[in-house]
Amino acid sequence: MPRNATGSVIAETGPAFFILFLLLVFPLLDLIAMPMTYCSCATLNDLQLREAANLPRSQTLDASGPVRKDIPAAWKTAGIGQFVGLTEDPKTDVSYKDGQSDTNGIQDKFVIVTTTVSTRPLLTMPFFLPVPGMTMPMTVTITTRRLLENPANFSS
Repeated sequence: MPRNATGSVIAETGPAFFILFLLLVFPLLDLIAMPMTYCSCATLNDLQLREAANLPRSQTLDASGPVRKDIPAAWKTAGIGQFVGLTEDPKTDVSYKDGQSDTNGIQDKFVIVTTTVSTRPLLTMPFFLPVPGMTMPMTVTITTRRLLENPANFSS
């Protein structure tokens, strides 16, 4: 008795979809989430840098001040920061660097903000090799600098 030819494609569809989703769709979602995570962390760093350029040095270096505590706390709970799967709170380091002096002897000052964020992948994939952002947490470190708005803020 010959086999019935109708319906044979449907039997192969289930395993094909399983392989397609496991090897293509889910890793692609993680690859899309990684640059979104980076952009969110870059936004956090930019917000911190903008605030640090305007505040006095004492407030900027304070661990419970707006740059190191308030802005990251607000970022975690609002906007694109709440979609980043944090493994720990963002770490922020603030330092200062001397710039050039003008003809009057006034020296420019730069503020440097380094933000380090450790995030987990959107979907944890069952790969054999450890891949940051897909099978294990990814650490993003962003360092930016900006000229102080008021160089007198450096001494206060």
